[in-house]
Amino acid sequence: MKTLQKLSLMLFTLVTLSIVSCTEDPCADVSCLNGGTCIEGTCACAAGYEGADCATEQRAKFISTYNFNESCTSGTYNYTCNIGTSSSGVTKVLLTNFAALTGSTISATVSGTTLNIAQQNFSLNGQNWGIVGTGQINGSLLTITYTLTFPDNSTDACTATGTKQ
Repeated sequence: MKTLQKLSLMLFTLVTLSIVSCTEDPCADVSCLNGGTCIEGTCACAAGYEGADCATEQRAKFISTYNFNESCTSGTYNYTCNIGTSSSGVTKVLLTNFAALTGSTISATVSGTTLNIAQQNFSLNGQNWGIVGTGQINGSLLTITYTLTFPDNSTDACTATGTKQ
């Protein structure tokens, strides 16, 4: 009887080890870049990155020169704005000449397809201005809704639609 119990235990152990050793690690052949982590065979990307292997910066889709048409409470405007990378981090971009303010540089944060212009003040021609807003990119079209605060503290509410050049 003891021999049968020992054989049964050994057979059970052997079958269990066989089953466990046949289970493959779903992350064995997955390489996640830029701080991404493999979870069940899929990369979970660090902030600022996307793609199957986290190789693409999210801000890359925003980087370009845009032709903007905008409608504000003060009127309509057309201008060119450049969006480029910022050295402040992989989620940061800089908007140059945004809001038809030649010589201005505005900082923004990107996440997925969203652009966020946090409340900030900037100097232009020795005067203090303010801006806050949000935007969405869809293909080559970027729409930003924002409020501009003039040096006299009056405001202008605007919606700018830009097309990549």
